[in-house]
Amino acid sequence: MILVHGPDTCAVLDQSAFTLVLKFSPRKAKMSDEDFQTKSEAFLAWFKAQPGAQFHPSLNIVDLRHGNAGRGIMATSPIGPDANLFTIPRDIVITRENSSLFKRHPTIFDRFHEVQGIEDENFDWLALVLTLMYEYFIDDASPWKPYLDVLPNHFQTLMFWTDDELEELQASAVRQKIGKVEADLLFQSKLVPFLNQRRSIFFTDAHSKPRDEELVALAHRVSM
Repeated sequence: MILVHGPDTCAVLDQSAFTLVLKFSPRKAKMSDEDFQTKSEAFLAWFKAQPGAQFHPSLNIVDLRHGNAGRGIMATSPIGPDANLFTIPRDIVITRENSSLFKRHPTIFDRFHEVQGIEDENFDWLALVLTLMYEYFIDDASPWKPYLDVLPNHFQTLMFWTDDELEELQASAVRQKIGKVEADLLFQSKLVPFLNQRRSIFFTDAHSKPRDEELVALAHRVSM
């Protein structure tokens, strides 16, 4: 078993070359050690409690912030070749159809598609972002809260580099493929207006409604 981690990702590989990319790392560790560990343990306990879920007993979620990374999966004892590292039941994979938003408002996605005039090529992605944001807003009422609690708040992927940092790439074609401007435009023109027009659905009261820029930041967080 090999643990691979760098400034941006953490991955676990076994002898059959299985790869798990877990989380993009935060720029700064803003969460206390106790809170960080508590959220990790809550997520793992939640995952193991799901019917059909498996998580190899030799694996554990560890804090890698000391190495400028976030959470990672590490083997605490040897694991043989072809071992099943984990199994994720389909029932706990978040989709539009099994989301709290769809169950409470079955026509919401049709309205989202029609009212916002979203192109088909972008709809599935934006609908999933909308789904995850709703689960975030309902907080403890969401079946996926332990998962949402461990999503990173800060990223070091190219999409989140500053203009000065991107200049270091100079003529690289990578600069044209980052996509943050396009994502921001979609969030600002399609997602945020829809949320603002349906405050009674997405926000419990007027005081809890985030600012537009906070909504865009949250959209990036759940879409990564």
